[in-house]
Amino acid sequence: MLVIKQDSRIDTLVTRHIFANARKNSVKGYRIQIFRGGHRTAQDEANKTIASFIDNFPEYPEPQLCFEKPNWFKVKVGDFATREEAAVVFYKILQKYPDAYLIKDDIRLKNAGR
Repeated sequence: MLVIKQDSRIDTLVTRHIFANARKNSVKGYRIQIFRGGHRTAQDEANKTIASFIDNFPEYPEPQLCFEKPNWFKVKVGDFATREEAAVVFYKILQKYPDAYLIKDDIRLKNAGR
């Protein structure tokens, strides 16, 4: 018989970790970034990129406009659980958006794989 003795605080930490993960609405995954700009007209260009993407790829969910300090506007597409899932869509998108690239990102749980 194996007897493991451990500090009771370890159980507390593990329980807190489990509850914190259960509350999260996201997991690590992949997205396709189709625009990044930090210039004066970047927000307008990002919005035009979103409209263009919706016209060119209506079968995919609407892209997300993100702002990251100090002044980067980014447009990201998809919620892919694996790099392989993202790559299939990435090569289609790359034909219209040659500056697109795959990025690791937090993705929404309910849309993973889309």
